[in-house]
Amino acid sequence: MEPQRVRVNRRQPAEDLAADERLFILDEQRSALERLEPSERDRYLGFAWNAADFPGGPTGPNEDRADRMFAALTRLRPERRANQGETAAVRASEFDTAMRSRMRRALIAVPGEQGMRLHRDASASYVQMRTAASAEGVTLTINNAYRAPAVAQANAARADNRLAVAAFSSHTLGLAIDLNMSHGGLRFAETSTRPFRNLVGMYASPVYKWMFLRGESHGWFPYRREPWHWEYNPPGLRERLRATPSEPAGAAPTESDEQAVSPPIAAIRAPLAIKGSVGRGGRNAAADVLAVQQRHIELHLLEQSDAAAERPSGQTAEASLPRTIDAIERFQGSMGTAVDGKVDVISPTRTDLDRAIPSPTAADFTAVAAARNSARVAVSRGMTLTGPVGATASGNTPDDVRGVQRRLVDLGRLPATHRESPAASSGAVSQANLRATIQALRAVQSDARFWIARGAFTGAITPGVVAPGDGTAAFLDRVSAWRIAVGPHEISFHDHVASSATQSETGVMSVGTVSPSAIPVTEYQALGVSAGQTAAQAAAQAAALKFVSNHEGNFDAINTYDRALVSAGFIQFAGSRGLPPYLALLKARQPAKFRDLLQKFGIDVEFTVAGAAIGSARVIVLDPATSSVLRATAAESAIRNDKTLTAALSVSGRDRDVQLAQIEAALRDYVRPALDAPVSWAANASARLGQLLRSKKGMAALFDRAIQEGLVAARRRFERLLQRLVRGASRSPSLAEMQRREGDVLSELERDLQAAADVAARVTRARAALQTMLAAAAAAGAAVAPILARPELAVARRAIADARSGLAGVVNVAPSRNVTVDATLAAMAATLSTEDARLALTPIPASIEALTSQLTTSRQALATVAGPVATSPMFLARVQRIRRSTLDSGLTEAV
Repeated sequence: MEPQRVRVNRRQPAEDLAADERLFILDEQRSALERLEPSERDRYLGFAWNAADFPGGPTGPNEDRADRMFAALTRLRPERRANQGETAAVRASEFDTAMRSRMRRALIAVPGEQGMRLHRDASASYVQMRTAASAEGVTLTINNAYRAPAVAQANAARADNRLAVAAFSSHTLGLAIDLNMSHGGLRFAETSTRPFRNLVGMYASPVYKWMFLRGESHGWFPYRREPWHWEYNPPGLRERLRATPSEPAGAAPTESDEQAVSPPIAAIRAPLAIKGSVGRGGRNAAADVLAVQQRHIELHLLEQSDAAAERPSGQTAEASLPRTIDAIERFQGSMGTAVDGKVDVISPTRTDLDRAIPSPTAADFTAVAAARNSARVAVSRGMTLTGPVGATASGNTPDDVRGVQRRLVDLGRLPATHRESPAASSGAVSQANLRATIQALRAVQSDARFWIARGAFTGAITPGVVAPGDGTAAFLDRVSAWRIAVGPHEISFHDHVASSATQSETGVMSVGTVSPSAIPVTEYQALGVSAGQTAAQAAAQAAALKFVSNHEGNFDAINTYDRALVSAGFIQFAGSRGLPPYLALLKARQPAKFRDLLQKFGIDVEFTVAGAAIGSARVIVLDPATSSVLRATAAESAIRNDKTLTAALSVSGRDRDVQLAQIEAALRDYVRPALDAPVSWAANASARLGQLLRSKKGMAALFDRAIQEGLVAARRRFERLLQRLVRGASRSPSLAEMQRREGDVLSELERDLQAAADVAARVTRARAALQTMLAAAAAAGAAVAPILARPELAVARRAIADARSGLAGVVNVAPSRNVTVDATLAAMAATLSTEDARLALTPIPASIEALTSQLTTSRQALATVAGPVATSPMFLARVQRIRRSTLDSGLTEAV
């Protein structure tokens, strides 16, 4: 019998149906069980399930009902298993050495899903599916993906439910994902079958409902017993897997391609080995209770004597574990997770128990305070001024000149050896003797103008002059400068950094002093660029990364002024993104150096290790003032706010072992995923970026974009460029043909960035002209007619018209979250059209107030056009530097 499909009311218009489905998907009170026939729906929805009702484990009273519920849902959305059945992509009997090698070679990192790998086809489909779900308000994230055969077999051996864990599964093929079901206000114990009501509750998750209604169109099918488990097996996949040409001959890959690239990473501690839940409402099997008690002892949360008093034997009653449950609750409270006194097999508490540092003692906090106090900190702020200083015929008294010069030296604008300091007994200093001082004033005034425009303070600016009460004096009085010595190293920086990315007045920046150029390319190559490469390919990739790193930043660079809170190192590992896994790698690779350079000051990191990948990493900071541990954002804010911690993180980059850890972190988190990222240039025409960009210049451009824009944005940029390149072709070019056009891809990349940079410049010109008109309109006695007669109106309209024309040639911009590039380009074009019409000023505004309102509205609207192309000029300069470098001098490019 043909399985029943999801019911569709054919008389309902498609757009209404789609809207209804979106409402259903996003409503956290609605369950997918509502899609069943009423008689079946009422049998399962709202039923009082027993915790053990999942079939196959400890017997529950309603296992048959559970099986019938699974079967009912399967009739609506049938399975199409990738590892078993008539339509299987690969069956267990077919998973021989050759097939295992073929499938493993096809594994790639999933863009945007750290540490996750899938078959390249599944990865490409998932990324597209995730984007489609995001457009409908649903966020898809992967909890588990590829699972090595040895890991799958070990998991199955440990499991107490043979139906919940398979020794050979679609995870082993890289064709399955376990999605996180928690979404919005709904929270679940992820991938857990017990208590069974946790699993049934997942049918209300927007993630499950979206996949239930939309997954099949992307080639993903459910597994009837697990709402989180979805398998990629579209029609034709079985044939495609066998038709795909084999990879070049070479050594067979190991169980973990990551481990073949670089040495394995040591976990902080072995994963907590429990088979069931422990604590309040838990199964409390003796072995599990002992494991949880031992972990809490290790974390300084449970006394040995208390654990001994509650030592379990057999199944343990909850009432016999008061101290153990109290320790669990205190731990949960310290981690900021829900306090329920229970450790589930799969839960945030289990993850935290695997990654948390031991609870610090009073002695630990005292040692941290002592280490921080050992740093020598000098801070200067404020300035007293009695008269003008600089390019002025009056003023320039010696005391004022020396005071201004001290501030300029503190800010790094004037060399300490400037030789323009006046003698104590001298009279007024001639401006002719203050050339370097005046030049430094002019430089610092650009920062002052930035902060005046931000509204931080007010005051006029006279080029080359600082006077009491003016904007330059306000800036020099307001800014703070630090000189900090940490051990033998010294660093200087100041706050009030002037940058388009500035978010914090108190944030600082240091470009650092240790260049990546000091590290030979052989060191990059020795750290392992990419698995399965020839020596020549590995050398080319290493050279490309070294070239990018030479122009990216210094190993001891630091930045705490932008939205990332803190970014450090040669590729600016950013807080909440690249910084935690980098610090985790450093701690794992160089524990002694990590302790001496960072840990002793209270900077630490918590993380887990799965296979060879770092996971769940977060920065932590010990706060001696409150005897507390700060985690994640709070910890990164502490590094920004405490300048001693800022300095310690920066100068750690001057150690060679730390530098090598930074390079390896870049390889792990940016280079390898970028090379593995899938792109398509036409229907049924796809490849990995590493197969298309094989020259040093091509890889350097790819690495540069991945570091600057992120992996997802970089992949999207190159995919759109490839599609633009082949647009209008009579047939889809082959991989070999696309490889021969690598120079054209780089040419198209520069052309697109140039077009976007031109749009940015024209919009900036229009906004500047409108600002000039607004300033004139604000003057006393301003009238409409004279303002309209000013040339700036024509300048603004011409700039907008040119921007509209240029936008047509732009392929890629930086969209807002959950907005597509095409939608962003359309919105930009519409805004430019609207503002062109608005600035026609027809009819003529009746008052100066009405004119001001229209000009202000137009200027603000143009800011939304500038945003998506704001970074294009900087990106353009970087790509031009790569293309005009001596890398691959023989590469054919359409310059």
